[in-house]
Amino acid sequence: MVRRKSAYVALGSLLWIFVCTACGGGGGGGGGPGGECTFQRMDTDGDTIDDCTEGRGAAVEPNADGDEWPDWRDRDADGDGIRDADEAGDADLSTPPVDTDGDGMPDYLDPDADGDGVPDAAESTSDTDQDGTPDYRDPDSDGDTILDAEEGQLDSDHDGLPNALDLDSDGDGIPDAIEAGDDDPSTPPVDTDGDGRPDFLDLDSDGDFVPDAEEDLNGNGKVDAPCADPAAGMCESSPTSKDTDGDGTPDLVERIAGVDPADPTSQIPADDFFFVLPYQGPAQSATFDFSTTVRQADVFISMDTTGSFQEEIDAVRASLDSVIIPGVQAAIPNAAFGVGRFEDFPLEPFGYPGDRPYELLQPITEDPALIAAGVDALPPAEGGNDKPEAGMEALYQWATGAGLPDFGYPPFGGSGIGGVDFRRDSLPIIIQITDARSHRPEEYVPTGLAPFGGAVHSRDETVAALEAIGARVIGVNSLENAGTPDDPADELTDLALSTHAVIPPDASGQCATGIGGSAKAPVDPGSGPVCPLVFDVARDGTGLGQTIVDAITRLASYGTLDISTELTGYDTDVLGSPLPPGITSDQLVTAVTAVGSDPPGAIIRNNVFVGITPGTTVTFEVQAQNLVLEPRSDADYVLQVEIRVMGDGVTLLDTRKVYIVVPRDVGAVDIP
Repeated sequence: MVRRKSAYVALGSLLWIFVCTACGGGGGGGGGPGGECTFQRMDTDGDTIDDCTEGRGAAVEPNADGDEWPDWRDRDADGDGIRDADEAGDADLSTPPVDTDGDGMPDYLDPDADGDGVPDAAESTSDTDQDGTPDYRDPDSDGDTILDAEEGQLDSDHDGLPNALDLDSDGDGIPDAIEAGDDDPSTPPVDTDGDGRPDFLDLDSDGDFVPDAEEDLNGNGKVDAPCADPAAGMCESSPTSKDTDGDGTPDLVERIAGVDPADPTSQIPADDFFFVLPYQGPAQSATFDFSTTVRQADVFISMDTTGSFQEEIDAVRASLDSVIIPGVQAAIPNAAFGVGRFEDFPLEPFGYPGDRPYELLQPITEDPALIAAGVDALPPAEGGNDKPEAGMEALYQWATGAGLPDFGYPPFGGSGIGGVDFRRDSLPIIIQITDARSHRPEEYVPTGLAPFGGAVHSRDETVAALEAIGARVIGVNSLENAGTPDDPADELTDLALSTHAVIPPDASGQCATGIGGSAKAPVDPGSGPVCPLVFDVARDGTGLGQTIVDAITRLASYGTLDISTELTGYDTDVLGSPLPPGITSDQLVTAVTAVGSDPPGAIIRNNVFVGITPGTTVTFEVQAQNLVLEPRSDADYVLQVEIRVMGDGVTLLDTRKVYIVVPRDVGAVDIP
């Protein structure tokens, strides 16, 4: 920071040496016997420096400023605009002229008398700090405890004053004397953030991306507290600390969040997290814990309404409001319901003329009145000429809404998922309540359905459709055909296994899925014993409502899920201002990586937690870097990215909003 004297200072030194040599032992300029100066005690130009000292009579009389007058006739020998009489030091011709900086060159010949790197011509005889020492002799002309040699002639803030004479060199409203760091001019000015720019020339001294002028509003060097209105963004913070209150959250983040950066009790919401990502700055990372509890599910009651099923229909009606809805919502708070029925195709020998292979009575809804209306719309049990029914086709239609146009059944479904409008982010659960297996497509071919046998959907097609939407199929068998070829137990078990509607055996190694929760043996699909969620109920429907509740509760508590994440980004900032074209906030999150679980031991495969029991805490590391969004000059960008934790890619288990701050370009003043 210290400026060297220019070449003309060195030239002046040579002239002074020449003058002194010419003066000889008596200090004169020559002309007398023995070479002694004969002009002692003479002061031709009246500058209180005798002519001999100024080189009168020398073979070559000195002319320091190169004008038309030799020094002994020049009242401003060095041409710095300051009279030699002022630079002499006193009015006594017998005393040598003053040499303020001790460099061997008296002030009247020295273009920089105090050696501060600022020419006397720039400093003049003014006394900026009113300390009794004129600026050209004052190493700290403005009295800000920063040496002029450090401040220099540059006008960093372009206010018309050079830094050496400017009490606020960077124009941030905070005096240089405060930003110097201490009261000792001999110590270098402090550089808080170590960026090579001292605080008095740094618009953001601590490098926290909050301009100093906004941190110390009144420029008094103190954090004035308390802050009356943090939300208004008028709180003070320290210009020399990135975290004024030491609470672990940077001042910039607390300001943006509308809390007091100087008050450790004033906190941002616990679930909020901010990345501060300057453009092309280093990558950052943080870990987040997420819940895996199932919190949203859609329960679709798929009801067999053939002639043997009246008691089961009545049982569902009787328990809907008092048992089913409140019980399910106790297990899964955000639960919605829908209702549909199935019988068989209305052709002999499968069904009667009024039969339907499927009928949607109520799409998924959260409205209790509509749910009740859907159950009330279940017709009296009748039809179903032979034992097997169209339950498999009904499941395909619930999953797809494809319809059977060749049979006169058009496609159906609204804006939701599948034919029954499952909600986005819900776990789709279908309760298949029946007492008979389903017809296979080939069974229809030898009859009147022969031309359309290929249109009826198979077990494999149905399972694929259910898997495509992440649905779980829970079976309820009323045992009307138990032990016969028409028993649906094997079919329902296959559907439960294929759609992952299974839980581990209980502590006794059994499955409490028999009538009234009695024990049944688990099955082993090849990966170990599990309990398919297929429940038996009495033929008269007793306990059916509670069975539905128990089935869903167990699935929500013990049915495993594969846990992954997805990002939701936005093309605006949090205030709705558009980002540059082609940029969305999620582009600043570079990776979300699965790292661990509680309890530990979770299997991680391809960045997915595999087979996680609901309630387990999973941890992901989020990495972020800004390589795409350049800063604005007038305001910070505040962006939002939502991290969504998904179960089986279908049901939303947890979310976390991550805020990304792209700091403004606070600018910079010129530095020497």
